[in-house]
Order: sequence, then C-alpha cells, then structure tokens
Amino acid sequence: MPGTAWTRSAGVPVDLAGVPDADALGRLLGQRNARAVVAATRLALDVGAPLGRVLESVADSLVRDAEARAERDAAVAGPRATARVILWLPVAGAGLGGLLGADPVAVATDGGVGTAAAVLGVVLLLAGWFWSARLVASARGRPRDGGTDVQVLLELLAAALAAGSGVPRALDAVGRASGGTDGAALRGAGDALVLGAGWEQAWAGTPDRLAAVRGALRGAWIDGAAPGEALRAAGQEVRRARSAAARTAAARLAVRLVLPLGCCYLPAFVLVGLVPVLFSLGIGLLGP
Repeated sequence: MPGTAWTRSAGVPVDLAGVPDADALGRLLGQRNARAVVAATRLALDVGAPLGRVLESVADSLVRDAEARAERDAAVAGPRATARVILWLPVAGAGLGGLLGADPVAVATDGGVGTAAAVLGVVLLLAGWFWSARLVASARGRPRDGGTDVQVLLELLAAALAAGSGVPRALDAVGRASGGTDGAALRGAGDALVLGAGWEQAWAGTPDRLAAVRGALRGAWIDGAAPGEALRAAGQEVRRARSAAARTAAARLAVRLVLPLGCCYLPAFVLVGLVPVLFSLGIGLLGP
C-alpha cells in the first residue's frame, strides 16, 4: 500500500486514504515539493491513475523547475558579485590612504568638513546598497505563492485525462488535489463547463498564471483533440519563458547597476575614500 510505503521508507504519517502528511513531508522535501507530491497522491487515488507514474512525472517537473530557478540565480550571480565589490570601494579607498601615510579616521572624526564628508558618504553608501539590493531582488523574481506550480498542474491534468477523465472531471479532480486559489479556479472552470458555459466564459476571472492550462485544454474541449501533446507543449513553453525571463533579467540588472554606481557608490568613494585622505595629507603638509 502507498501509505505503508510512505511510513516505512520515510517515516511520514499518512491519513486513512494513504495521503502523506504535508507538514512531515515538507521537512524532508521542502514545502513546495511536498505540496506537489501530496497533490499527486490525492489525484491518483481520486481518478485511479497509477500513483508511481504520476509521482514520476511530477518529480520530473519539479526537477526541471529547480533547474530553471538555478539557471536564474546563476544568470544574476555575476551582476550580484559586481555590486558587492563596488560596495567596498569607499572602504578600500580609505584603507589605501592609510597605507600612504594619511590618517583618514582622524579627519573623519574631527567634527569638521571631514566628518560631514564621511557622514554624507556613508549615507550614499547605504542608499546605494539598498538600491542595488532592490535591483537584484527584482532580477531574481518574486517568490511564488503557496499554490502548486503551473508545470505540476499540467502534469496532474495529463495524468487525470490519461486515466479516462473528461476535461471537467479532470479540472475538478486536480483542483481538489492541489487546493488553494488555483485549485478553486480550476474547479470553478470545470463546474461552469458542466453547466453549459462556453470555454472562454468558464475561464473568465481565473488567474493569468493559469493561461497555459486554459490554452492547452482548449483544443481538447472545443475540437475533441487529444490533450496529452498540448499539455506537454504547454509545459515546455512555460520552461522556455522562464529561462528567457532569467536571461533578460540578468542583462537588465547588469545595465541598471550603473545607476547606483554613478549616483551613490562613486560619490561615496570620493567622500569616504578620498576627501579624508586628501584633507589628512594636506594638513600634514601644512603642519610644522
């Protein structure tokens, strides 16, 4: 039994139907992956699909999603490293001045012009750091909500349809299995189709992230076409779109980092790394 296998192999408790506990499984796989596995188990038990095959397809989708996220992180790694190096430029300037015999710390703490320059430089440095951090966070993308990833939804729908379910029944089963806002939207679309609504009318008001699902199943409902290939193509298109978005975000980040560099980091370098050094060397030259 699947429930016994979960308990014996991973020590994860299951309910009476054999569905593993999401919290316990999340401690092993992570919450996002655990939700997908629980949804796959619920769906397989609901529509009578082979559980091993459904889990295998979902696991493959999760691996591809992890690869896409790793690709995005790798794409922005270079610009992120550049931002970190630039952050230390003012400190490096002050340290270089100390090696040349200046005393920038004394000038920066004397309460005069040197102090004002150092304070303004630190403010600019913090502003540049905050600005750069916002740009990097934007390039990495916002974390997805707690719902099931659309690639997993496509795999679950393919499994339900392959098990003999019609489109409304598959939408309802996947909606119940996945839960959340997306699950409610899928169930609503399935119920509307059963009640005789047109395709576009049934999907009105659903989240934009379900557009891939709507487009993949349209031909199956309207023309009676086999949906399997359309669902696979939709999943590939989602992955291609995410990969292209990662490359575009990295390229934009490399350009946008010029703004905090010119507006904050370079002035901070002058105020923190050069002005105290120049004042210190000037005072030393003018002194007895």
